[in-house]
Amino acid sequence: MSKPATLEKFRQHLFSDHSELKLSDSEHAKLIRYRDIYAQWLETPAMTKAQLRDYMLNNYPGMSQSQIYRELNEIYILLGNVQNASRAHIQFIVNETLIKVIDDLKNDKKRYKELVLAVDKLGKYNMLNREAPEPVDWREMVDFEIEPTSDPRVMGAKKMKNLEEVKAKLYKKFADEIDDVEYEDMEPDAENS
Repeated sequence: MSKPATLEKFRQHLFSDHSELKLSDSEHAKLIRYRDIYAQWLETPAMTKAQLRDYMLNNYPGMSQSQIYRELNEIYILLGNVQNASRAHIQFIVNETLIKVIDDLKNDKKRYKELVLAVDKLGKYNMLNREAPEPVDWREMVDFEIEPTSDPRVMGAKKMKNLEEVKAKLYKKFADEIDDVEYEDMEPDAENS
């Protein structure tokens, strides 16, 4: 994967003129590939990653599949998800088309049934037939009162009767592996507290 600085450079120059580019030859070639993939993806936004991979395999024969997948991931990072953007655009087109149809039909008394169907479709498409969810009143949310405890019964475990003995045995067993660390007590500063 390219370094973050290189990706940022690509982001800045993705649509710049060739004369403005200050890139190495390999970076320039990569940027040209990215532009090509982006143009291809915009032309057919429903293309899957596998279809984009096949497109790159056919058009850039010297590339390995792993390199192609790395570059596709970088393209996704640089450009986001074109499919989501195109979905919003399609929703906009559907709404605009339905509104235009409704405007065309509202003065034609003979096509009243078609008008009702178009209005119904517009309402259902925008989910107006469902009740709007109640907004959450965040002020009513109450914090949990949590008290720290060393009692294992809180978790459902049984309390050990001989806990101190077990601690002593474990300390004796692992005492050789314990490294003492030197430290010095610090008084809190009035400035930092």
